[in-house]
Amino acid sequence: MPSEGPNFPNTVINATRAGSDSVWNNPGDASSSNNVRAVTAFLMDDGELTDYLKATDLGFSIDGSATIDGVVVEVEGRNPQAGGVLYEELFLVKDGTIRTDGTNGAAKEGFPSMPGADEFTSFNDSTSLWNLTWTPAQINATGFGVAVVCQGDNSTDSEDCEIDSLRITVHYSDGTGGGGGGSSNHNTIEYDKASSLKVSSERRMFKVLEKAATNNPQSFDRINSIERV
Repeated sequence: MPSEGPNFPNTVINATRAGSDSVWNNPGDASSSNNVRAVTAFLMDDGELTDYLKATDLGFSIDGSATIDGVVVEVEGRNPQAGGVLYEELFLVKDGTIRTDGTNGAAKEGFPSMPGADEFTSFNDSTSLWNLTWTPAQINATGFGVAVVCQGDNSTDSEDCEIDSLRITVHYSDGTGGGGGGSSNHNTIEYDKASSLKVSSERRMFKVLEKAATNNPQSFDRINSIERV
C-alpha cells in the first residue's frame, strides 16, 4: 500500500477548548522535531485539561485519483516528571475544523501517558479513517491536520506538558492501476493476430495462383477475379 509522510505541519496554533485550564505557549515550536517545544502555560494538576494544540498545512500531494485508506498520527512529547500527563483527546482536522465527531485517537489507544523523555506516540493505523470520509484534495489542503489535548494525571504534584513535534502519514490505494484493462488488451492482441494470419494466408494463395498463371496464361482471367488484400 503506497503512503506519503510522515509530514510535519507548517502551522501550529493554540485553539481554544471549552473548559480547558491552560493554553499552549509557543505552539509554533511543535512544527518540527528539534527539541524546541510547545509547552503549557501552567503546570498541570490532576484532571486539568489543555487547549487544543492544532497542527495543519502538512504539504501532502497525493494524486487526485487515489483512494485514502488510513491516517496515522504521531506526537512527540515529554513529561519530565514521567507518568503524570495523559494524551486525553486527539482529533483530525478537516477543512480547518477540529472534527470531534470523528474518532478520538487518544481514547482508542487507551489515553497513553506522555513519556519522561521525547518519544513519538502513535495513534491509529494504516487502515483507519477516524470515522470520517476523505478525498485526496482534503488531505492535500492546508486545512488538514490534527489537534491534541493533554490532561494532568497526578493527584499529588503538578506536571509539565511539552510537545516537540507532530507528524502525519497517509496511506492510500493508487488509482492509476489497470485493473480489468489487461484482459481487454489481451483480447485486442488476439484479434489482431488472427487478422494478420488471415491476410498472410490470402497473400500466399494469391502468389501461388499468380505463379501458376505465369506458367499457364490461360488462367490469367481467374487471377484478376481474386480480390487483392
